[in-house]
Amino acid sequence: MHKVDFTVEPSDDAAVARRRVAEAQRKVRIFNDRVRTIGLDLQGLDKQVREKKQLQDTQRQKDNDYNEMSRRNNEQVMQLARDEKTRREDEYVALTEFWDSQPRVEEYRDGDPRYELQGAFAIPIPESQLGASSMKIFVGEDLGAAERTREQMRQTERILREQRECDEKRQMTEKHREMLEGQVTMHQDQQVSQLQALEDEWKKAERMALDNYNLALAAQLAERQDLQRRREEEQDLAEVRYAVTSDMLTERPEAAVRAVPSGKPARVIVDRWRGMVPDELRTIRREQEAQRREKKRESEAEKFQDTAWDLQQLEISNEVTDLRLREESLRREERLEMVQRNLQLADQQRTHQEYLDNRVYTNNPTEDYFSQFNTTSR
Repeated sequence: MHKVDFTVEPSDDAAVARRRVAEAQRKVRIFNDRVRTIGLDLQGLDKQVREKKQLQDTQRQKDNDYNEMSRRNNEQVMQLARDEKTRREDEYVALTEFWDSQPRVEEYRDGDPRYELQGAFAIPIPESQLGASSMKIFVGEDLGAAERTREQMRQTERILREQRECDEKRQMTEKHREMLEGQVTMHQDQQVSQLQALEDEWKKAERMALDNYNLALAAQLAERQDLQRRREEEQDLAEVRYAVTSDMLTERPEAAVRAVPSGKPARVIVDRWRGMVPDELRTIRREQEAQRREKKRESEAEKFQDTAWDLQQLEISNEVTDLRLREESLRREERLEMVQRNLQLADQQRTHQEYLDNRVYTNNPTEDYFSQFNTTSR
């Protein structure tokens, strides 16, 4: 058999090289702990940051160019406006100078109709040497210029006369209107004066009526106060008379007892009571002595009850102390038992660990075992 050599296309070699480069870059990304753990595409983020920064720089440059262009356009517009203003001022000055330097038509005697075109024929050059274009008015033209001028003058006089008459009429009308306004103003002033006088009289009458009303009210108030004073004096005299003749000063004991139906205790009127009789005092003292004896008996019984309660509390506290001592003894025994049980469990665990280390886990993996994993990105 003959050995056949297959030629490899350059495009295939380039594709294989591209795949190898992509695989190497993929391994770098995948086996990078930080990128793999966080999950960030640093190259993509850096590219985005650069693109955004470049876009911002481009936009800033565009804004600056636009602002500069706007500034130049504004300056050009302002310069054009200034130039236009200067040009118009120069034209106005030149036009004014031209008007001042050139004579007007009215200054020519041949252009004034009042001179009946005398200047047009006062030319030292012979007529045979003048052409038709040198004449302004030919013979036979504008024959009614004098009549038209006189008519214009008459019309001007008529217009001036009418204006003067209108001015006189307007002045007379203005004077008449001012006179009427003065009369109206004077009449209004008279009416205001009359109204002011009437108002003053009305206010004076109102003040007088108010003064009379106040005097009447003062008289009524004085009369009412006098009546109230007399009534209070009568009440005071009646109260003094009643106090002198009442049971308050006589100190009569029967006056303090109120009559009640039979079978019920008598009630005492407080504001008329003047003290107790000897029998009532003796009865009260007997009741107070009985209350003292009863209070002493209750105090002794309460003291005996407190003593019994203290003895009971002492017995209960002794019992509680015994229970606490027994409980502490039991806890101490339980702790000892727990320590012994923990020691036994420790011995068992140590024995089991030695068994695992010496008998079970004898074939430990080497570095070659772990290096065979995770070698490609696929």
